Amino acid sequence: AALAVAIIRALDDHFKLGLSNEEINRLAYESETLVHGDASGIDNTLATYGKFVLFKRGTPPEMKEIKIHQPIPIVIGLSGVESLTAKMVSNVRRAWENNKRLYERIFKEIDELVMQSVDALADNNLEQLGELMNINQGLLNALQVSSPELEELIEISRRNGALGAKLTGAGGGGAMVAICPQGAEKVAFAIRKSGYKAFVTEIGKSVSKESSIISE
Repeated sequence: AALAVAIIRALDDHFKLGLSNEEINRLAYESETLVHGDASGIDNTLATYGKFVLFKRGTPPEMKEIKIHQPIPIVIGLSGVESLTAKMVSNVRRAWENNKRLYERIFKEIDELVMQSVDALADNNLEQLGELMNINQGLLNALQVSSPELEELIEISRRNGALGAKLTGAGGGGAMVAICPQGAEKVAFAIRKSGYKAFVTEIGKSVSKESSIISE
């Protein structure tokens, strides 16, 4: 999704198309659908607007911008294992079909964690946010979308000072994200020392062209 948005923005800039964020988001979603078959729309939306967004899938999707106090330092660790989103989604759907009652309970718990995380962001309570991320990772593990490499990256991050860490994306490989308001470089160094790739960045900075992006 991020690559799709970047390419569309580059083409927009080169050919002076004057695309709005809404148009860029729509085009990125179409490309996501071509790749994954049944994209949720959240990845292209976040990549387009570059802000915290509470997103609920639908037609049209429900989107609400989440205000935060300041950018949050994070570490992204790469597992080095490729994983196809379509395959992971299919695996979860198959497991859900075999045990709908149990999986619906897990989905509900994850929904509740999301809403608690919105409150934690509003209060700038990063310790609470980190704890919620850790709990969420446990539930994602229960959904069988984690991997040994991701679990190792998460453990390294927590052991070296991250307030919270969890896989990001569809799971099965790919990356994990750790929230590190203090000592992000220490966490990244520990990850690299263990043979993985890692980089430090911040989330919460505005990168979009338009200041007002989403209606409540």
